[in-house]
Amino acid sequence: MMQSSEFKIARLRAGMDQRGLAQKLEVSESLVSKWESGRAQPSPEQARLLSQLLGPPTFVLFPQGLRRSPVPLQEEGPR
Repeated sequence: MMQSSEFKIARLRAGMDQRGLAQKLEVSESLVSKWESGRAQPSPEQARLLSQLLGPPTFVLFPQGLRRSPVPLQEEGPR
């Protein structure tokens, strides 16, 4: 999970509250709270947006990396 302290510090340095950040990302305020507390993890795309909005690179906000969602295999059509 992410380093919640780094995430919160970056958010505060960017002058944002949880509600403002949630609005910019079009997610709920409770989801931002879960990211900060380490109870949830953003998608890779959300993590990139967070990095752009807050400043620190993704590897600083998420030093243990992000879990990748498995990519579903596409069904093959008739041959």
